[in-house]
Amino acid sequence: MKKIRKAAAVTAAAVLCLGMTATAFASEVTNSATMNTVPNDVTFGVTGSYDGTTTDGAPVYKIDVAWGSMEFTYEANATRVWNTTTHQYDTTPSGAGVWKANAEGTSNKITVTNHSNAAVEAGLEFSKNSTGITGKFTDGAKDITSLSLASAATTNAPVADEAFFEITGGTLNEGTTNSEIGSILVTITSVEAATE
Repeated sequence: MKKIRKAAAVTAAAVLCLGMTATAFASEVTNSATMNTVPNDVTFGVTGSYDGTTTDGAPVYKIDVAWGSMEFTYEANATRVWNTTTHQYDTTPSGAGVWKANAEGTSNKITVTNHSNAAVEAGLEFSKNSTGITGKFTDGAKDITSLSLASAATTNAPVADEAFFEITGGTLNEGTTNSEIGSILVTITSVEAATE
């Protein structure tokens, strides 16, 4: 008898648990089907809805950097006088020398074009190879050290800006031709990284 009571208690507990489980899921069921024979099946539809909200993904970068030949000529601003004793020209400085771009506004131009969906900055730096050579960048009116380019997503078109390099000091020895006197470094950073 003890075994029967114990079995009945376990069975009752199981029924109560199942009843609670059925009650817990009853609120989630909106459609149902009752099957009195087997095998049997039921088919029901699945629906979907489009949510038009979007979020922008990570920035996608594409930046073009173009530059002119960066060829410059140092005009010594000197006068050559024929020496009748040595039978050669003597060079006499007649003022400070001048650096000129071989094609001003073209050969010394750097153009940066942003096709990205994020704003970028292009840092500009000149490193000299020859002692005494100095240079600077301008936007055509004032000295600059970088270019700031807005996101192409704001204009739905590429965003471009340009800088011009000028040699501001130093000289070359007479007879120097196509000697590398320095290099220009253009460093692209995201505007967020540049402000951190």
